[in-house]
Amino acid sequence: MKISNRKPTVVLIAAILVIGIAGLSGCIEGEDDEDTVVVGMTEEVTDLNPIIQADTYSVYAIQQMYDPLVRDAPDGEINTEGNTVADDIQFDEDELTYTIELQEGIYFHHGEELTAEDVVFTFEAFMDTEEYPVSPRAENFDPIADVEQTGEYELEIILEELYMPLESDTLILVFPVPKDYIEENGWDEYEGNWYGTGPYEFVEHTPAEHVKFEANDDYWREGLPNIENLRLRVFGEETTLQMSLQQGEIHFAERMDPDLFRDLDDVDEVETTSNPEVSTNAIWMNHKEEPWDDVNVRKALAYAIDMDDVIAGAGDPDLHTSTRAVVPTDHPAHPDGFEDLYEQDIERAKELLDEAGYDEIESTVYVNVGPRVDELEIIQDQVTEANIHLELNELEWGTYLEDVRAGEAPLWSSGWTGRASANSQLELYNSWHGFNDYGGFYNNTEFEEVLAEANREPDFDDRMELYHEAQEILIKEDCAFFNRFMEDLPQPHHESIDIPEQHWNPYMDAGPIAYIAEWEWA
Repeated sequence: MKISNRKPTVVLIAAILVIGIAGLSGCIEGEDDEDTVVVGMTEEVTDLNPIIQADTYSVYAIQQMYDPLVRDAPDGEINTEGNTVADDIQFDEDELTYTIELQEGIYFHHGEELTAEDVVFTFEAFMDTEEYPVSPRAENFDPIADVEQTGEYELEIILEELYMPLESDTLILVFPVPKDYIEENGWDEYEGNWYGTGPYEFVEHTPAEHVKFEANDDYWREGLPNIENLRLRVFGEETTLQMSLQQGEIHFAERMDPDLFRDLDDVDEVETTSNPEVSTNAIWMNHKEEPWDDVNVRKALAYAIDMDDVIAGAGDPDLHTSTRAVVPTDHPAHPDGFEDLYEQDIERAKELLDEAGYDEIESTVYVNVGPRVDELEIIQDQVTEANIHLELNELEWGTYLEDVRAGEAPLWSSGWTGRASANSQLELYNSWHGFNDYGGFYNNTEFEEVLAEANREPDFDDRMELYHEAQEILIKEDCAFFNRFMEDLPQPHHESIDIPEQHWNPYMDAGPIAYIAEWEWA
């Protein structure tokens, strides 16, 4: 097995994106045109609107059709070096003003040139919570007082106050959309047209099956994309995904169960590569509902679980690290001293239930169909000893997200991937944040004040200490059962594709999928 040991020298958090691709000769018989790269995905794309997208799988598609305002560089800093809409960014700390110069000669897929007017319009779409579309990321734009066009290819962003994660958590979200087209035709008409400026143009979206794209022949980055057609193909079963990769029907798997990944190690046509991943995995608890609104019940669950045993039985110690913190271990914002806080103690778990007034607990864990079910079955057996009885409700990804965000799940198991700042891992625990539902509807004024202070603090070391303090509040309240970090995400790919070495880095838009236009046939 060839698990990559590549680790960035500057440690930051990133959103995770992974890839998959098509056939030995560049096509799948009867399904794909010649010269098609096929990405094998474990879940479906739910929305192609860059303003309202709310999940990683939708970002996979959006990154092909749209150019970002800025990108992550290999060290996690913001990059505008010739492959982003922004050409230069200058920040005047005294005036709390960002001045952004744009590249000239970038055109939307329907032929109109991108200007500062389009970028300002995109910012305003994120910031407007009164009209459709309302972005779940709107709160990331709250620090902005105003966005103004100051030239055909120049704009200014004026802040309310100093906000250190603006570049990493706000500017990185902006994929400009065409102002004139949307104002003339409306957002409903934009559905299905999806005019961006990216290397691939939209062709077709069949929910739960695939999204198809074709090359943008007038793409502004000369010579790209290298491959003519692209298909993001959804697989309901990972065994089918594995077989399709082995047979050359796809070129890259977005992710894969570790056991299936190892089975490919001796397959000559497959490279069993992996990408460093830094994301928090947890069992989240609905703080609005009994019994999970009681801190002693939440702590009882934590004491009832032996995560080392879970990882050994359902995951892989080489790929996972047990934790109780929110920010991964190799990030400077990771707090020390909590690793052994909730070592399994069945008697302590029972005592805590008794203190909360419960002899036993019966509850349901929502989970999307896939590898997490295996780990939850082990947890299910473990916690029974502490008189906690869990039923698993296995759902497809779209239904799972809808039910969790509607507050219907008492417990749910998933991961959360942020970007280059600690704030991106912590912001969903703000009661006012658009993803607070995914964070368990957590509400703690002290936490919010500490996190806000951290985000205003210009000194790096002092800011990290404040992030430590914010996490300590979450951990001691056991606001969720933070259980493991995934250090390497299995991403096998077919030998028929060459992927540039520098893109195997989670801090460059979280991996190679953001750069499919730069892949080549081997």
